[in-house]
Amino acid sequence: MFSIDLGASYQKNNYHIALLVNNVTNRYNYVGFYPGAWRYTHYGWRAVNPQGFRLNLAYKF
Repeated sequence: MFSIDLGASYQKNNYHIALLVNNVTNRYNYVGFYPGAWRYTHYGWRAVNPQGFRLNLAYKF
């Protein structure tokens, strides 16, 4: 399975704004992983976080 992430940003003069939306489709997804640390020898599944977003606002002095 896969998840879709979208991002956009805008900058003008000293202002900067950026928006990132994770898991746009808000589907229950999972990814496989092989930890390999501390002598783990199994393959596992990890659920992907539900839909979320991050907004960054910045002003450069």
